[in-house]
Amino acid sequence: MTSSGDPTSITHSEYYPYPVDKVWDVLVSRELTASQVKEVSDAPVEVGSTRVIVTHPQPAVGFDGVVRTTYTSVEPYEHIEQVLTAPGIEVTSRWNLLPEPGGTRLRVTYSRFDPSIPLHRQWRTMLFSGAGPILNSLREMLDKRH
Repeated sequence: MTSSGDPTSITHSEYYPYPVDKVWDVLVSRELTASQVKEVSDAPVEVGSTRVIVTHPQPAVGFDGVVRTTYTSVEPYEHIEQVLTAPGIEVTSRWNLLPEPGGTRLRVTYSRFDPSIPLHRQWRTMLFSGAGPILNSLREMLDKRH
């Protein structure tokens, strides 16, 4: 399920038939992020730590393809909050793991988009459509590991 009615945020929700600890282990793995981008630095998932991600540049909107992801709140097996920063944009993402009967619901929210700025609109579109592949990769990695 994806919600996009609010132009300043996006929320994705996906159910996985695995316990929270299994979903967490894949979610915090460098392997998951690396499966979606050209390059990712190795950094621990802990408050204050920053991963640098290199993806495809979009010169038309002034995006050079480099994103700094700084962890601002990490509660193992519950949530990860991070700030994604690139020239001209700073977006917050929060990944909540919610236990449900027989598995885990992962709710991902990206917020702080300014719809009056073209780069923000482009990022919102990119993250709206781009979350599907990462959530699918998470499922595939869970299926392979368990």
